[in-house]
Amino acid sequence: MEGRAASMGVLENRRVHVVPHTHWDREWYATFQDFRMRLVRMMDRLLDVLEADPGYRCFLWDAQTVVVEDYLEIRPEAAERLRRQIAAGRIEIGPWYVQPDESLISGESYVRNFLLARHIARRQGAPGEGVRVGYLPDMFGHISQMPQLLRGFGIDTAVLWRGISGVEPEWTWRAPDGSEVLALHLPDRTGYSMVHHLASDPAEALRQIEGLAPDLDPDSRTDVRLLLVGSDHVEPQSNLPALLAAVRALEGAPAELVQSGLGAYVEHVRQDLRRQGLLPVDWSEHGGGAGLGSRTGELRDTNRSPRGGFNFVLPNVLSSRMPLKLRNAETERELTAWAEPLSALARLGGAPAAHAFLRQAWSHLLQNQPHDSIGGCSRDEVHRAMPARFDAAMEIAQQITLESAARLAMQIDTSALPEPGRVAMVVNPMPTSWQGAVELCVDLPHSAWRDLEVIGPDGASVAAQVVERRDVFRTRSMPEPGLFPVVVANPGAAPGPESGWFTAFEGCQEVHLRVVADV
Repeated sequence: MEGRAASMGVLENRRVHVVPHTHWDREWYATFQDFRMRLVRMMDRLLDVLEADPGYRCFLWDAQTVVVEDYLEIRPEAAERLRRQIAAGRIEIGPWYVQPDESLISGESYVRNFLLARHIARRQGAPGEGVRVGYLPDMFGHISQMPQLLRGFGIDTAVLWRGISGVEPEWTWRAPDGSEVLALHLPDRTGYSMVHHLASDPAEALRQIEGLAPDLDPDSRTDVRLLLVGSDHVEPQSNLPALLAAVRALEGAPAELVQSGLGAYVEHVRQDLRRQGLLPVDWSEHGGGAGLGSRTGELRDTNRSPRGGFNFVLPNVLSSRMPLKLRNAETERELTAWAEPLSALARLGGAPAAHAFLRQAWSHLLQNQPHDSIGGCSRDEVHRAMPARFDAAMEIAQQITLESAARLAMQIDTSALPEPGRVAMVVNPMPTSWQGAVELCVDLPHSAWRDLEVIGPDGASVAAQVVERRDVFRTRSMPEPGLFPVVVANPGAAPGPESGWFTAFEGCQEVHLRVVADV
């Protein structure tokens, strides 16, 4: 009895938020298609549970929205059922599209991750466009700019696990620019896997909760505790509301034991901190919580629990399967430095919007950025599937780049140029001017290359070197012939079909030219 009293003392007069959840790795020790079959069965069951029991208040779907797309591709007939539960706040999604590895993607990928998640959450009617909590349960360490990113999207609280050990349960986390969020740390030993399921017998369930009491933040400044029920790919416990009611009726149960959601738990913690004067009522982006400890910068330490838990941050993922990291960086660069800026400029000139294509390209790219995917720590079949997604994103981005550049080139006044001729446009995506050699690849009639003259934007001749020429056969494939009389070259790009926009002839000479451009 003394041991039981000691363990329950931590929870005496406490409000325990019991949050059912699953941590959904989209691909990891099994492939995406394998996990998706489980996902569909799980979501089917969750919808059945929620519809059968109005008392089942909420289920946290790992703060991701990609699961909505993955499910509805197989179960489009369940769209309204799913939307109804999300709109009622009974399935919590967002603010992530996928939970990425924080150290392996660009800042712009973070922005698109949040934006795409909000787009999906908005379509599903999710309250507040998704959960406004920076849920970071399993990332392999945390970057220093995370508070800045969260604040930029109106999120002022982070719930995290890996990367820091032996800290107080509530503290402020400061980015290099001074942005701060309230940080709530999951227990070192158990993290988000506090208990997979509670026993169906109320007395046994109470003993489980008693055993977890030392992990439920005994040093917290608040009267609020979080008990996560679930783990990796764990299905919802359908009897949870009735079970909690039975546990509450037992002698020695916590004062308040309620099924809840992550958002409700965080808001209760914030209210309690405000009541004690530890957190301002109006907390500005750069105004921390008075009386709370503070941490600045990245968090990449191993979690070590005095109870024996050891949770490292998997640092070796930073260099595993490097070709995937390189493909990721190349695709990010193609989208952000080429496709999007040029499509925006082309849009100003009257070109059709490319928003839907760009969103699709980003979706393919982001689906390669979950921590177990871009981290390179999954089974081989998982990583063999990733290049196809990179290819899809890159193909869309490159086509948008070429079409947008061609439309921009059509706006150039070429009336002063001699006829016949071809127009070549060199694009500099950098924020500063650039001068150097570029290679153009242009198709010309067989006889034209001998009398070739390159004329610069000022009308003066430009020195040009013929690097290579060969006979080729081209066919028209674009529905808009007006786009054809244009050649586009990117500074530093190798010549070839992937770097140029070609005039189509049935038979012609492909001529590679090297010229000096000042752009």
